[in-house]
Amino acid sequence: MLPLLKPRTAPDDMLAWIQLIRSPRVGPVNFHRLMKTHGSATAALAALPDMAAQAGIKEYAICPPKLAERELKDAKKRGAKPLLFGAGDYPPLLAQIPDAPPILWALGQIELASKSSVTLIGGRDPSSLALRMAHKLARDLADAGIITLSGLARGIDTAVHQATEGRGSIAVLPCGLNTTYPAQNTDLAQALGQYGLILSEHPFDAAAQKHQFISRNRIVAGIAPICTVIEAAQNSGSLNCANTAADYGREVMAVPGHPLDPRCAGSNQLIKSGAGVVTCVDDILNALPQTKPVAAAAKPRPACGDISHDIIQTLRQTPLREDALCRALNADISALSAALLRLRMDGQIHRDPDGVLYI
Repeated sequence: MLPLLKPRTAPDDMLAWIQLIRSPRVGPVNFHRLMKTHGSATAALAALPDMAAQAGIKEYAICPPKLAERELKDAKKRGAKPLLFGAGDYPPLLAQIPDAPPILWALGQIELASKSSVTLIGGRDPSSLALRMAHKLARDLADAGIITLSGLARGIDTAVHQATEGRGSIAVLPCGLNTTYPAQNTDLAQALGQYGLILSEHPFDAAAQKHQFISRNRIVAGIAPICTVIEAAQNSGSLNCANTAADYGREVMAVPGHPLDPRCAGSNQLIKSGAGVVTCVDDILNALPQTKPVAAAAKPRPACGDISHDIIQTLRQTPLREDALCRALNADISALSAALLRLRMDGQIHRDPDGVLYI
């Protein structure tokens, strides 16, 4: 768990906070490292140019104050509030991940960020049955007082937010709050900004970039204790989100799908790898930490096969990315991915923010 910072809320300190995270080569991990080393955003900003020079980076320039001032003005104009890492209104589970966003701009009902929630995600081109399941699970969770969380994407995400519109739903954007992605969900986003909650770690006018979808997934995976995949293909964004949730120690669950439907291949693989099976809302509610029976036994994991043993032995020698590990073991990629998920869910291996696997 990351050490809690003491966020400053005075205008000048907020400017330094924004300047630091928006400066070149300062992502969330470096932000936390700099704050721990220097004690404040102002001190970290002062040290950045010399640090860059020592690293061989010429003509390094921190984020200009005017850009930070503009971001604060945009926040005031939009009615958005900052959720700062270390503050009491910051999502508590999200604060535990190694690359927690230093700042989340929040639009809507801020208190939802601290309530019990469940992530519901799935494909952008889902089957009609998957849409019905997403709608039912979302409504049933809302009836039980649980906040639903998703990414406002087409398909399953949209169904989740529509089902709980006006009843408490959190959407995490891959872009700034002045932009809606996809554009077809603009009206839904406006409704969520009033009756639900929209979160973004990006400047207000930031457009959706490819790498920002992966970045968004870590927030979706990190806020809630359970990540439920309703329908996902192999190598999909939803599967990436589920893998990230497993890395963070979250409970991963999935709705089983027809074995001949490629849209279900990823979610079915999750189940084969040890994810909990979801056929109704009670499956999710029973897995939530606050609703688990005290005497309930831990859910058994499938035994790891020979490839899992080979993975552990290889990673003990040197940390590797998944593609390098696949080459080192000369393994089938689907078998490797399944074994990696099992091992991550069991806490035997871990993956850092750069995708490197280690013991």
